[in-house]
This record gives sequence, C-alpha cells and structure tokens, in this order.
Amino acid sequence: MKYGVCRGAKPLCRESEGAPQIQFLPPSWPGRGTGGWSKGLFSTLVPGSPTLRHPAPSQSTEFVVVGRVTGSWGTAGELKVEVFTDFPQRFSPGSVLYLDGRAARVVRSRQHKGSLVVKLDLVNDRTHAQSLRGKDLTIHERELRTLPGGSYYYFQIIGIGVWTEDGEYLGDVKEILSTGSNDVYLVRGGGDKDVLVPSLEGVVLEVSLDQKRMVVRLPEGLR
Repeated sequence: MKYGVCRGAKPLCRESEGAPQIQFLPPSWPGRGTGGWSKGLFSTLVPGSPTLRHPAPSQSTEFVVVGRVTGSWGTAGELKVEVFTDFPQRFSPGSVLYLDGRAARVVRSRQHKGSLVVKLDLVNDRTHAQSLRGKDLTIHERELRTLPGGSYYYFQIIGIGVWTEDGEYLGDVKEILSTGSNDVYLVRGGGDKDVLVPSLEGVVLEVSLDQKRMVVRLPEGLR
C-alpha cells in the first residue's frame, strides 16, 4: 500500500512528495504547531531538528493510504484515525474513502486531543469500530492531487536508488526521517553501514523518477 504523504529530496507528499529546495510546505490542516492534525507531511530543502519516524510504504499500484484506524471512539461506531495526508478535505463529510476495498462515505469528522475522530457510514457500533484497529483508509491513486514542481509523494522516494555525483552506489532509500525542518533519507544496501542523507539544497543534486535514481553530494563526515 502506498502512503499519500508529501515529502522528499525535493518536497514529498504523503497525501506516510535538480536541486530543489526541500522544506516543510505549510500544511492545510488547521493549526500546525497548535494542536492541529497536520504532521508537516510535505517537505523541502532546509536544515533540521528533532527526528520523527514515518512508516515506509508497502507496495500497491492502486490505492494510497490517507489514514489509519488507531481505535474506536464512543458507542456509535466512530473511529480514531492517524492522518497521513496534508489535505483535510479527504475527511470532510460526504467524502469517499476505502476501507478494506469497500467505499465508505464520511458522515462527520472532528479533531479531539490531537487525533481525528471520523464517522463512516459503514461502521455503526463500537464492536465493529474496535475490530478495525490498524486498518488503512485509502483513496484511489488516480485521486492524488497534482503537486508543485519539484515535489514528490513518499512512495516515489522510498526505494529509489542513491548514487554520489562520482557514480558510487550508496543503496536505496529505506526510510524517510522527519527532523522538523528537513527530511533525512536512510539509505541502505550499498555498503556495510547505513548512510543518512539530509534533504538539503547542495546535497540532493538530482532526482529522476523515471530512472528511480537520486544523485547526491555527501557533506564531509557523513560516511
């Protein structure tokens, strides 16, 4: 399953998206940094701070994850949801999401203590809601929004091969670490040790999605 979140060696978007500048793009969720839902799911080129981990996506060609059920709320079948999108409209009343491949319409949604509480028309009691813990809420890949130039979705960067400008293969991107101001790519497979590549202008020189190739210039001391 793909994660629709924006972040990357250029901005990425999780809807888990040359040498573009890579920084967190302002999320559209209400109140980033003020208890809103957004987790800064877009990224671009800038220096960073504390490290947060985001899940690497599993593979799929049709659906993109925009949320995950973390538990039930109340007795009417409401769900607590961890959000994997920068687009709050995904959970607006009337929106259609997919749960286990079945279309589910959003009846209502609200923020509660840092989580999103969502009522879907398919879920009408607490027992059913509890059974859905860990399930993904998805959209069709064709519904992904067009991103600004130089921006990518998580699933486009995870698994991409990384080379130095001198042609040395470092490995593939296995994980994207968010530092609050720039992303860091955990690259594994080309040597004995993992390599952490900061998503910064001057470090990430080129990204080719067609070739699944990223070219980087590693600062001294990163090896």
